Amino acid sequence: YGALIDLAVNDLPFGGNAWDPRNVIHIRRELSLSDRLIERLTLTSYLRTPLDFWVELEYGADFADIFEVRGWRREARGQYFAPRVEDDTVTFAYRGRDGRVLRSFLRFRDPPPSGKITERTVRWALRLHHEQRVDLEWEVWAQESERRVLAPRRLDDARAQLDGVYRDWQEQGSRWTTDAGD
Repeated sequence: YGALIDLAVNDLPFGGNAWDPRNVIHIRRELSLSDRLIERLTLTSYLRTPLDFWVELEYGADFADIFEVRGWRREARGQYFAPRVEDDTVTFAYRGRDGRVLRSFLRFRDPPPSGKITERTVRWALRLHHEQRVDLEWEVWAQESERRVLAPRRLDDARAQLDGVYRDWQEQGSRWTTDAGD
C-alpha cells in the first residue's frame, strides 16, 4: 500500500565534484494507495548556492481495459472527452460503449501559479536553497459519477490510516494462528 524511493542528483553538471555526497539534490518519492493514489515528491538541495529548478509531470488517461493491455483489440471503442482543467484538478472522462461515463481525477495539493497546469502537464518552477525542503503532492482517483468528489487527503494522513488497517490485519492473522494451534 505504500512505496518510498530515494534518489540523488550530484552537482557535476553545475561544476561540482562527483565524489562529494554533500553536494547533491535529494529526491524522495513517496506513494500511498488505498481509495486513491497519493504521491509526494520532496526535493532537498545540499548545494551551497541557490538553484533555479523546475519539475514537470506529464499525465494522461487511455481508459484501456485489462484485455487491451494484454494485446487483445476491440472492434470499436467508446468516446474520449478532452481533459478538463479547473483550478487544482484535471478531469479525464470516457463514455464506454455501454453508455457509462468513467472519470479519472488528478488533483494537486499546491498547484503552481495559474497557467502552469495544462491538459497534459503541470510544471513547477522552483528556487532551491541550501537544505530547504520543497514538497509537491498530488492524488489520483477514478469514479463513475461526478457527483461525489473525494475530499483532499494528505499522504501522511493516508499512510497513518493504512498503517492502522495493516496492524489490525496482522493482529487478526496472529490470533487466527494462535486459535488454530489450540
